[in-house]
Amino acid sequence: MPLRAQADSDPSNFWDFAIKALSLLIFAGVVACFAIPFRTRLAEYRRVDQDARGREAEKALLERELERRTMALALLERDHGFIEVKARDHLDMRRAGEVIFRFEDSAR
Repeated sequence: MPLRAQADSDPSNFWDFAIKALSLLIFAGVVACFAIPFRTRLAEYRRVDQDARGREAEKALLERELERRTMALALLERDHGFIEVKARDHLDMRRAGEVIFRFEDSAR
């Protein structure tokens, strides 16, 4: 029984391949048409996200400062010794007849 020789250039295989390739190209074109406008939005989103992270860090810093000042206020209301320390250190106040010696750090 002789074997039948199949033709390598079967027209239906070629058109099946052409249709699949063309549909892939059309899909890629549609994806590109939708992706191009979102590229600028993605860059804007990254910028806004980075700005938000910076603001969150600043918020955390301000919250720590608020906590520190709240504690200082509570000490001012309760502790008279703390008031004296603040007056001496920040306002350079002293009692009558008192001599104050200050030693500055030479590394500064």
